[in-house]
Amino acid sequence: MISPQRVDEWFRDFKAFMSDEVNDPLLWKDPTRWFNADESGSPLCPKSGKVLAPKGSPNIYNFTSSDKSQITVLACMNAAGFFLKPLIVYAGQRFSYNPLEEFPEAVFGRTNTGWMDSELFHTWLKDVFEPALEEHSIKRPVVLFVDGHSTHSTLSASKFCRENNIVLYCLLEHGSHLMQPCDVGLFSTLKTTWRQAVRNFQIKNVGDFVTRSKFAGVFREAWDQACTVQVSVKGFRESGLFPFDPSKVLGTLKMEPSKTFSGSQRFQPDMSSSAISHLSPTGLPENAPDASFDNETAPTGVVEVSNNKPDNHEQSSDNDTVSSEVPEMSSETVVAGDQPVPSATVQSNIQVTAEPQTDAKEPSAQVLTPMSSNQVSPAFKEVLKIPTSTSGQKHKKTRIPLPKAISGKKFHDLLEKKQKEKEEEIIRKEARKREREEQRNRREEEKLQKAEEKAKKKQLREQEKENIKKIKEIAKLEKAFKRKHQDESSDSDISVHFEDDDLADIDTSIKQACFACEAPYDNATPDWIVCQKCGRWLHRTCVKTIDLLSMTEGEIADLEFECDYC
Repeated sequence: MISPQRVDEWFRDFKAFMSDEVNDPLLWKDPTRWFNADESGSPLCPKSGKVLAPKGSPNIYNFTSSDKSQITVLACMNAAGFFLKPLIVYAGQRFSYNPLEEFPEAVFGRTNTGWMDSELFHTWLKDVFEPALEEHSIKRPVVLFVDGHSTHSTLSASKFCRENNIVLYCLLEHGSHLMQPCDVGLFSTLKTTWRQAVRNFQIKNVGDFVTRSKFAGVFREAWDQACTVQVSVKGFRESGLFPFDPSKVLGTLKMEPSKTFSGSQRFQPDMSSSAISHLSPTGLPENAPDASFDNETAPTGVVEVSNNKPDNHEQSSDNDTVSSEVPEMSSETVVAGDQPVPSATVQSNIQVTAEPQTDAKEPSAQVLTPMSSNQVSPAFKEVLKIPTSTSGQKHKKTRIPLPKAISGKKFHDLLEKKQKEKEEEIIRKEARKREREEQRNRREEEKLQKAEEKAKKKQLREQEKENIKKIKEIAKLEKAFKRKHQDESSDSDISVHFEDDDLADIDTSIKQACFACEAPYDNATPDWIVCQKCGRWLHRTCVKTIDLLSMTEGEIADLEFECDYC
């Protein structure tokens, strides 16, 4: 919030900066070297204002456009009454028409949003402001005041102003209505002339409205009427910039709300008897008899009510006297809590009619004591929630204010440092991005590799199952063949051998060696036996649980053999 202290501090800092870095005594006396630039929006459909109509008309209409958009205009003027060409900012990149056809003296600007941005402001400094100084042979250095918008506080603008001997200085934040000459003098007049220019256009072109293509022609009339020497000189004088006079701002009526709310000037109410004579304390009539106000101060908040009776305590039907004592209004204050409360004392004696009392006892005086600032009503205390700060709450980061001198060395060095940190942060972000991509690629490769290994293991398991199934079928064939010939040669040993073609489709990795002694499998040797459960091949001599050597081939063929491992 703006305050007189901050305004005074801004003026002192500006004067110190000009003395330290500029040090040109003639600059303070030359109004042609003091400039102010600011943006303002001109709505395509301003408020129509009053409308001329027959007296007694029930309904009055005025044709206006439904387009609520506005076009930004950058205005710049100096303290001598010289105005630069206005910069009209349009939204868009390509135009099928010439927006400045009816106002060729203006400067054309375009952005994506239609608002001022840092690139366009730097372009305006380079292509409009600096050439205008050269064209009118204005001595350097010059001072250009701007507001604290981010589009003005850029490194490119700071570099350009330092190179061309332009002092680019930022006005006090939230104080443009007090210290910016364009706001104080020009824009109020410009908005009035703009509304009148739109109205004149609609009178001349009944049923037509101001559009973007027609804006420049209508705005030209308003601009020519508003840009006068008196407006410029008044703007710089009332803002205290030229002539340099801080009291112009500190003494204006616009500072009164800031003084009140900032605490620099407490509101002092008029507590004289003439000012409060119309008041009716405690709800009593204003014409109450014997009402008096004095400057004696009684204890605040004490009210005494009593019925005055004769000393003999006899009941009487006469008028009783009620004495009411309330605080008297005075200029002195009594602090209650954190807020000053005016203390007051009001005494009044009023004759009122009362019914005779049946009780002979005299009522005692009632004393009402006000509650202190830290006392709360019990009923209200049940629902009162007092916020308390916790240590775990995150405090907002305190933003370091930037120097006001945008073209100054301190601001320039600070922006260069920030830009360097920003570039380094971008490099670190790119490195982290590449690292994340590499990690993502490695994870994808590992995932694919695991998927391949999983598929390969699954394929091997399926192939092993098929091999076991085929081995079991071969074993059944052997048993069936031996059982078939058992009756013919029961006493003779039968040796059954299958050709290699019968076992060609069986994976030899299952039977390539004896599972016990790991001796290589030899199809020519008949002393092999296969497990009917797992399909493992073993030498008959390697089987420990059964004596296969003492059994005949027929008995071995009928045997449901299971290896030691099954």
